[in-house]
Amino acid sequence: LVETIEVTKNIPAKIKADAGQYVVTLGARRNHARNNSHYLSDGSSFAGFGVWDKTLDEKQQAELVGKPITQAKPAAQVPQPTRKPVTFHVNTKTGSDTADGLTTQTAFATISRAVRDLVPGDTVLIAPGVYHEQVRIRDAGSSTAPITIKATDSKKNTVILTLADPAIRQGLKKWDLVDKALNLYSIELDYFPARVLYSQMGLMPYPDLQTLKTFTLYDEYPGPLNGFTFDANTKRLYVRLDASGQYGSVNPNDHVMAVSPVNAHGYNGQNLNPARLDANLVIEGDGDGFIEIQGLTLETPGAVGIMTLRDNVLIKNCTFIGCRFGVAGSRPSPDPTQTSNHITIDGCDYSNKPVFTDMVQMIQRLHDQPVAQKHKFFWWHRKGHNTDNNLVKNDETGILGNVGSNWTLVNSNIHNAFEGIATWGVSWAKNLTIKHNRFAYLVDNAIETENHAANVTIAHNWIEDVFEPISWQPLGGTPWPGPVFIHDNVIVQTPEFGNLWKLVDHMPGVFKIGANGKNWFKPHMGSTTVDTLHSKISKRFVAVPDEGFVVYHNTIVSPNSNLLTLPNPNEGEFKRELVNFRFFNNIIVTQQLYKDDSWQGSVMEFDGNLNVCLNSQSQSANLTAGNAGKVLHQISEIGFTNPQAHDFSLQKQSPAYGIGVRIPGLFTANRPAGADVSTIKMTH
Repeated sequence: LVETIEVTKNIPAKIKADAGQYVVTLGARRNHARNNSHYLSDGSSFAGFGVWDKTLDEKQQAELVGKPITQAKPAAQVPQPTRKPVTFHVNTKTGSDTADGLTTQTAFATISRAVRDLVPGDTVLIAPGVYHEQVRIRDAGSSTAPITIKATDSKKNTVILTLADPAIRQGLKKWDLVDKALNLYSIELDYFPARVLYSQMGLMPYPDLQTLKTFTLYDEYPGPLNGFTFDANTKRLYVRLDASGQYGSVNPNDHVMAVSPVNAHGYNGQNLNPARLDANLVIEGDGDGFIEIQGLTLETPGAVGIMTLRDNVLIKNCTFIGCRFGVAGSRPSPDPTQTSNHITIDGCDYSNKPVFTDMVQMIQRLHDQPVAQKHKFFWWHRKGHNTDNNLVKNDETGILGNVGSNWTLVNSNIHNAFEGIATWGVSWAKNLTIKHNRFAYLVDNAIETENHAANVTIAHNWIEDVFEPISWQPLGGTPWPGPVFIHDNVIVQTPEFGNLWKLVDHMPGVFKIGANGKNWFKPHMGSTTVDTLHSKISKRFVAVPDEGFVVYHNTIVSPNSNLLTLPNPNEGEFKRELVNFRFFNNIIVTQQLYKDDSWQGSVMEFDGNLNVCLNSQSQSANLTAGNAGKVLHQISEIGFTNPQAHDFSLQKQSPAYGIGVRIPGLFTANRPAGADVSTIKMTH
């Protein structure tokens, strides 16, 4: 049996304690100072090895092994199956890892045993139950005979793969009441976990016991009325459950308590390591995987539900609960050969309850209190404000992480979370397709396209009650994100959600577009401070590459929003022009273009839009509509079939028919403005 062991004490004096996460690694290839991969298979053995306190140069290594070490990389060998494909069965309740796994009566007990030696065409069927294990798939299928790992019942919480502490989750360890007045409980533990769930409701991580006791972060920043923290001195985990009764008892002994491993490394816990407990399921190796994962519920990893180091993987009908990321590749990189490519996420569900509800209730509770004046965005506690970022990682993550080339997210439900798809996941994405999904009840953005995402298509999605649905706000400098194609989506703000922002006198934007001065901090941009006008790369223009940021044939009904939020200067000597942002043939229902109604759109392009500008005095109404567009001032004039029931199809007499502009090679002209909602697949 081969194991990796993290050494934390009794390190030999000749090896520095901070030399790397692993002091000695046997049978693995070292990727960089803190990460290893390609472990030898079970049953390998070692003999006669030595440890050096310094790196040998190539000559010394050649003398040691008796031949030159720099050789041409051998051609990849496609492994040949050693047997015919079979179906293995797994049942945690009745199985045994000493059985053969070939029938339901002789099922294995663990998924790990079932995936030990797979050949192309094998299927692993997993019976209902809770599986306390990290699964590592080391074998690959083929294009004609994929390996399939499948739940026999794909409904949520039927087959649960969890990395939660088993003794705590199973109730074998009990929680002690520490303070009855505060409903404060604790349990013995020796680390600060990434997540703590009670009956699958996520608790807010507080940096220390005092902030948990007061539900207040540093500098009087308010937190939600639930949370957890870890005290390193007492080696205990503390929790306070929501006392309102909306999620049940305040006693953790009455709930299934899922306590995850530690956070992944990195500023935002984004540096994923397959050798750690960062993922519930890891697909190891290089090259094509041709692996299908179906119907699993992934719960409380250190960072991500499924991590794949291979290409060509399908994740279907899976549920992600208490996962900072849903599905992630190997690493972010501008080089596709260094990332995971051709990954499809189909029919999945991603949520982090009660993140959205916490925000709504906090605004309702504190909007008229002094703290709302002190902290402008006082409801963004999950963004990592005013806390210890070494311990607490923010929730700006989402369903995708470390996206490489040719990923597809389709038919999925992303809801009740801080972010849908965030910068941390798509910074170097290429050819990313996001279609036929539902994004709902998100504290910040549904989809971010920064920092350098290229050729992104966002089409036929339903986006409902999201603070600022789509963001183009890079912080990494050039290359700027793009092109981005946004078409045939419905973006809707319900009256209840719109009224929430009236409480705080805030008008969000449907699109957040711009590049602020932080981009020019980067060395390749000139390492220029915000208050310096001239830089190596000009600060006067921000231009989306190729076709641009193109928004067409969408139906946007967001009455208490502006169309745009602009995070960069748009007046004075630091004024920045926005180039190649294009809005054609949309139905747009907003208050106005931008909060400063005198702003004339920089050099953005608007044409063929049916603009329902609810501010009848707006100076920007005609600009947003464009020459071939129309301006209205009431939603009732559009001719929606039944907007109260979220039916935004058009009646035959709608003024949206007959307007629009033709852009050859981009879209056809013989359609009404707005989305073709009949093609949108949504779960509402």
